[in-house]
Amino acid sequence: MLKKTFISFGLIVILAGTLVFAWATYVGYTKEVFCKIASEYLPGLKIFENPNPDTTRIYGIDISHHQKHINWKKVSEWEGQKIRFAYIKATEGGTHRDTRYVYNIINARKHGLLTGSYHYYRPRTTPQRQFKNFTSVVKKRYQDIIPVIDIEETKGVSKEKFIEDLSLFLIMVEKHYGVKPLLYTTRRLWWSYLQNDFNNFKIFMGYYGCTEPSMSISQTWTIWQFTELGRVKGIPTFVDIDVLNPDMSLHDLKIPEQ
Repeated sequence: MLKKTFISFGLIVILAGTLVFAWATYVGYTKEVFCKIASEYLPGLKIFENPNPDTTRIYGIDISHHQKHINWKKVSEWEGQKIRFAYIKATEGGTHRDTRYVYNIINARKHGLLTGSYHYYRPRTTPQRQFKNFTSVVKKRYQDIIPVIDIEETKGVSKEKFIEDLSLFLIMVEKHYGVKPLLYTTRRLWWSYLQNDFNNFKIFMGYYGCTEPSMSISQTWTIWQFTELGRVKGIPTFVDIDVLNPDMSLHDLKIPEQ
């Protein structure tokens, strides 16, 4: 009887915790809130703090058609922090093109944001097909900041083949745009696939934990996507919020003049 009571109590605690987290997410609280609460009990933990309005931290967003119709005229700040740049999804794999790309890239630039484009990399699609798809959509004249290659999956491709194809794709992209692309990835993929062969690239790290993303001693992140639950006026859905490394400036993101 005691064992059954203990199990029932445990299930109730788990259910209650799940409901609380779901409610917090629904009303717009992100994991950073919970991290800040935890910092009261773990003072040694390095917590990411949203900077004061007079800070030098530089914020941006990254979006796709999933954000639906964006009123770029209203997109200006997140929680009192000015939004300075925007990365916009252009393509995916060998054939997919984001349906809202042209509208988003034109209007984001029109309303004063530094803009760049990103491609979602598909390991099972040839580098040549992906390169053709990306460059046919992303025109140099509309790019203020260096392009991003979004690398989130391996799809069962061997590590050797994955690295070989990705390397070829990145070489072609660099040659076309005249600059090494920024690599968006996760900590898991960085540590298991990318850190040894791509440590000469700037890294755009997607990580929603309490601490800043950890990387190798000789490598640091350039952009940190620290939440996927941002609320920004003009955008009808949650949106990814990004912050530039405090040791860098927007100049580090800009495409060099040819």
